[in-house]
Amino acid sequence: MAQAEEFPPPRKKFQVSYTQRKIDDEQVFLLEPQTYMNRSGPAVRSFLSYFGEVAPSSESLLVVHDDLDLPMGTLRFRSGGSSGGHLGVASIIEALCSAQFSRLRVGVGRPAGLEAAEYVLQSLTKEQEKGLLSMVSKAASTLPEWIRQGTDTCANRYNGVGFASQ
Repeated sequence: MAQAEEFPPPRKKFQVSYTQRKIDDEQVFLLEPQTYMNRSGPAVRSFLSYFGEVAPSSESLLVVHDDLDLPMGTLRFRSGGSSGGHLGVASIIEALCSAQFSRLRVGVGRPAGLEAAEYVLQSLTKEQEKGLLSMVSKAASTLPEWIRQGTDTCANRYNGVGFASQ
């Protein structure tokens, strides 16, 4: 999304790599915590507090994350809710003292018989890497619509849509 929407090169603050620009008069920040995934919450909280977003809402914060329980390439937008077992999301909920933010869950699937840690830490084949990059690019293409239209519109349009084999 940063490339497609011509964001400037990223900077770092509070253990977050970020870039920002206006889209339709809305100040948009793209954040990538530089911490371990399951410790992203404090970095996100520090960054949001610095920029004045003390209590983000479901329409001001979207957390994009992988989801082992969705088939590869399937998207699911939602507002609020639990972490669903995702340690990074749990860290953000704990740090913000709130689950009232939107999420874009991007399905990565999980082969039967593999533990979560074993699956996510294994090396990708060239073919898997190519498919994953294509899927991530297509998922990122939905983000400008979230900025302009919000979670409900994106949920209605994209939930259940699979991008893995397209």
